[in-house]
Amino acid sequence: MFSPKAHKKNYIALALTLALGANAHSAVTDDSSIPFKHKELYPEGIDYNHSNEAFYVSSVRKGVVSLIKKDGTSSVVINDQELVSSIGLKIDERRNRLIVCNSDPGVSAKSTDKTRGQLASVSIYDLSTGEKRQTVRLTDVLSDAKKQSSGHLANDVTVDANGNLYITDSFAPIIYKVDPEGNASVFIEDESLKTAAGTFGLNGIEYHPNGYLITAIYDSGKLFKIPLNAPKSLTEIQFKTPKSIKIDGLLLTDSNSLAVVTNSLEGPNYPNSVLKLSSFDDWKNAQVQAHFDTGTTFPTTLTEVNNELFVVYSHLHQLFSGNKQPVEDFTIQKVEFTALQP
Repeated sequence: MFSPKAHKKNYIALALTLALGANAHSAVTDDSSIPFKHKELYPEGIDYNHSNEAFYVSSVRKGVVSLIKKDGTSSVVINDQELVSSIGLKIDERRNRLIVCNSDPGVSAKSTDKTRGQLASVSIYDLSTGEKRQTVRLTDVLSDAKKQSSGHLANDVTVDANGNLYITDSFAPIIYKVDPEGNASVFIEDESLKTAAGTFGLNGIEYHPNGYLITAIYDSGKLFKIPLNAPKSLTEIQFKTPKSIKIDGLLLTDSNSLAVVTNSLEGPNYPNSVLKLSSFDDWKNAQVQAHFDTGTTFPTTLTEVNNELFVVYSHLHQLFSGNKQPVEDFTIQKVEFTALQP
């Protein structure tokens, strides 16, 4: 769900030594934009909790989870020292739990040589109390050889109808599965999901109620459909865009519609935007129907509130470029699509 170009060998150079900031408040300017202040938060994941009508966001820099009210009030609700960089997160209201991907891309205030580019776990919290239920270390299911052969980074998570979790690994062609009892396994490891050394691979992931996953490969801008009962029968979803894209977060808004976030550290050749894709053949093929340009904000992930989409502007490009002036102003922005001209 986030996308630094640098691989683990470059993390030391990217790491910052900035002091932690305090929570703050920022007033809403209109119904479509929720600005909030939180120094050095750099939120990556976002989800909405309908029970308290608030957004939850993660933090690449601080490794916390913050609650953002619609008036822009920001407060930390999960401050777990085990979280190095909190990346993708998912609210499972049915089971009253908050699932958080924990990784270390090298720019956290908690980054260490031991965890940098190697950490991949999920932490599960009680949604009502914030109490940790369990931590699942995903790489424990790998052989020692596979642990050492590449880096690991737990990026995004989705939940199926039975409460199983599926987590993408951006530095290995692996999607992990965690059952409701907390038992981890490798759901799929496939060369089709692999990217070139030093590039960023698996990213956003969504569960489709027809019994499969849709996942994105960041660097190639590809989407894959992976059946739950036969993951090795995965297929690439065919679609065309006006220009090359790199795909971060995904959000399935109905059976036939998928919102796709694009961003890049490589400048204007890869747009920062949200695209609306539609499919009418159960995601064998798709068409880009509409777009929403975000400007240079490094959008990452989406959530849905009362049939409206909101995307978080992470400004991660400034964190990974080593900006000496930490960002403290962030935005949760309503997505207002513009239809593409035929």
